[in-house]
Amino acid sequence: MSQLSTDSLFRAADPQTFARALLNLDCVDDLRQEHGQVCATVTHQGLTHRARLSNEEHFTWSCDCPEPPGEAPCLHAVLTGLNFTLDRHRRDRRPRPARSGPYDRPFDHEGLMRRLRTGESAPEDSPLAISLLREVALGRSRELQVLFDEALDVFALPAEERGPAYLRALHAAAETIGQFLVNGQRMNGEDLHATVSGYVEKTIDLIEDPDGAVAAASREIDWIADNTYGPEEEDL
Repeated sequence: MSQLSTDSLFRAADPQTFARALLNLDCVDDLRQEHGQVCATVTHQGLTHRARLSNEEHFTWSCDCPEPPGEAPCLHAVLTGLNFTLDRHRRDRRPRPARSGPYDRPFDHEGLMRRLRTGESAPEDSPLAISLLREVALGRSRELQVLFDEALDVFALPAEERGPAYLRALHAAAETIGQFLVNGQRMNGEDLHATVSGYVEKTIDLIEDPDGAVAAASREIDWIADNTYGPEEEDL
């Protein structure tokens, strides 16, 4: 079970299912480990199901919900895995204040900027890709445009830190644009691509790039924008 991680869940799950799970983490109860598997009871939209998954030798999952078995895990299995990998079952479960919906969660601009600038995370932080995907799932296009516009403005940093910070921002922006697109938010993805590519076009020649990594990351952003499709666009 030590092999189970947010990255393995991200690779195994359908992107839309993964995004939905990030917005419903509080649906999981009775999270436990049994015989090398993670098991939990998941109550979502008034229905309760039991899911289990493992990643010992290869990724496997099962659930008593109606979704047919397949390679991509169902929502209940993804919720079970995320709660385990994000260590939620070890947190003090104090009563939560009532809230009207997921948009009540504030956008953590400072925390995301710190991680994009330094590449470092605090012990309580979710993986950066997971944090950004949560914001994609909430449709926070404008906030992410502001974030990446600031993250790419590295010119007040010491010279030796500019290239790595710029490259981190490019890679994160590429992944975020792609997630907007595969989750059916094409307009948000295109808006973020326009913001990032417009800034990059004006500044990329000011970044030292001896190994060509920055140029390659810039091309990756354009390739993702041109070749990534949402679920309703794949057959067009």
